[in-house]
Amino acid sequence: ARLTSAITDLPMLLEKKRLIDMHTSLATAILECIKKRRLDVFFELEEKIMSGATLDKSINEIINDPENGSPDDKLRLFLIYYLCTNTMTDAEFDQYSSSLQSQGCSLTALNYLKRWKSFSRIETKNYDFTQSQ
Repeated sequence: ARLTSAITDLPMLLEKKRLIDMHTSLATAILECIKKRRLDVFFELEEKIMSGATLDKSINEIINDPENGSPDDKLRLFLIYYLCTNTMTDAEFDQYSSSLQSQGCSLTALNYLKRWKSFSRIETKNYDFTQSQ
């Protein structure tokens, strides 16, 4: 009785094994991608930036390190840094921009955020001015 049930269950068990193998292969490929791009490191850095903690390395060092992430990862990191920093000078911004560009990043999003941030500053100054009168 057990042998017949094992034989009848064999196709179902083989299909389950095939699905488990497929999911394991997919999870392994995702893990390799995470390791290759060092997404765990970028996640920690982004969390530190957003919480205001000090970083172990400068943003420019991370951007210029060819072993660290893809151009998109570096751009995302800098955009978070830029949005969370209120004291960046135009010279610093230009330095970061050229570093990002040399790493193959598209600066479209960066230029958009720079313009958006300048509009926000103007709006804040106008609001402060009208409040003081």
